[in-house]
Amino acid sequence: MKTENQQNQIFPIKLSKLVIALSIACIALCIAGIGVTIYRIILIGGLHDVSDYLKYPLLILVCIFCIVVVVSILVRSHYAVEDKKLITRIGIVKSTYEIRDFTALTLDLKTDKLSIYQDKEFFVLKLQKAWKDDFIRALLTVKPSLEVTYDFADDEPEEKEDKKDKK
Repeated sequence: MKTENQQNQIFPIKLSKLVIALSIACIALCIAGIGVTIYRIILIGGLHDVSDYLKYPLLILVCIFCIVVVVSILVRSHYAVEDKKLITRIGIVKSTYEIRDFTALTLDLKTDKLSIYQDKEFFVLKLQKAWKDDFIRALLTVKPSLEVTYDFADDEPEEKEDKKDKK
């Protein structure tokens, strides 16, 4: 957890190995796409007609855009509690929620997923074991009246019993 000051706290999202591997593959594919496009421009001796001026620069721009999006996801993915807002940032996508609108929090201890309720709506955040308590504490600092519940439910025994009953 990185703390900028007492009211602004940033909680980094740890990406899975699969997401990191797919991101690296996407970046490599985009770099290859740029290389192939430049090679084709050189092969045909430059840009000659209108379709060449549209096609090749557009391919290069799409590849560059994909690289920017993927790198931003790898570099800047976090949750932040700033002043009276919860900010979720996944790359270049930023969502802001007013903490005063939250009515309840439910933490599933098995999956470390936090359900945040706002009247009739809710959304779920995946928390890291290292900072889940600090994150909930930061939300409670802004709105101490939040109702916090912990879900200890273990669905596996019920599933095993259902399988035994079917035999």
